[in-house]
Amino acid sequence: MQEIVENILEKIEYENKDKFSALLYKTIEEVRAGDDPYPLYKEILIRLDLLFAGFSPWINTYGKDKRYESGVEVLCLICEELGIEIEKSEAFILFHLRDKGKFKMKEKKLLDELKPIWGQYKHYKLEGPDFSYALKSLMRNKLINYRKGNLQLNQTVLVRIKVEY
Repeated sequence: MQEIVENILEKIEYENKDKFSALLYKTIEEVRAGDDPYPLYKEILIRLDLLFAGFSPWINTYGKDKRYESGVEVLCLICEELGIEIEKSEAFILFHLRDKGKFKMKEKKLLDELKPIWGQYKHYKLEGPDFSYALKSLMRNKLINYRKGNLQLNQTVLVRIKVEY
């Protein structure tokens, strides 16, 4: 667990790394699944609700125009370290959903919300089937619930990482 957080912190350029590491230790934790001394997998629980709630002080230090950029970079680093395959455009959508909480939202409404933001961040823009595919990819990674056109950010995500001895 400590190795994962340290690898993330090495790649991040935030000013208060000690406070950010405390946030990471609160939001990413290893779950013990039995008494096996040599398990095949580590189960890691990510508390996205706590991560996004504690994110604000760090992303706001970059200014309003760089807020999405810094959030996307950190999400990509965390997902990469945990073995979750996510593209930057998908991380952009996930970062946008951080303030939506437990409310369900239609895909079309989310797309309408993102269109003005994509004006500033053109390199994350997705259109038509690419947008739907990105949502389905986030669903397969269990980062969002997406069913019958409704989507919702998952509060917690359980990731299994194969252990090598």
